[in-house]
Amino acid sequence: PPSVSPPPPPSCARVLGAMPELPEVEAMRGLMERHAVGRTIRKVFARESGGGPRDGKFDDKVIGEGVKEPAFVDALLGRRVVAAKRLGKQLWLELGGEG
Repeated sequence: PPSVSPPPPPSCARVLGAMPELPEVEAMRGLMERHAVGRTIRKVFARESGGGPRDGKFDDKVIGEGVKEPAFVDALLGRRVVAAKRLGKQLWLELGGEG
């Protein structure tokens, strides 16, 4: 008899390509909780990599207008991830330590 495989987890492409449903967002929050909470940020890559016109550039339009790449990187390096949070379809990481 043919084997039945479990459904695949939501892919980043699917989540980023269309508005995710709440179970998908919660699955991503759980993934971040399992793999990021308790860890320290040692490297930051803050450049576009989607192949568009800003590919390879720091995207201050997304991060925040007026924020410069060195300041953004410095604010994150060495910080510890203390929580993965969700409100509706919004996700964020809470960080501890100085940055």
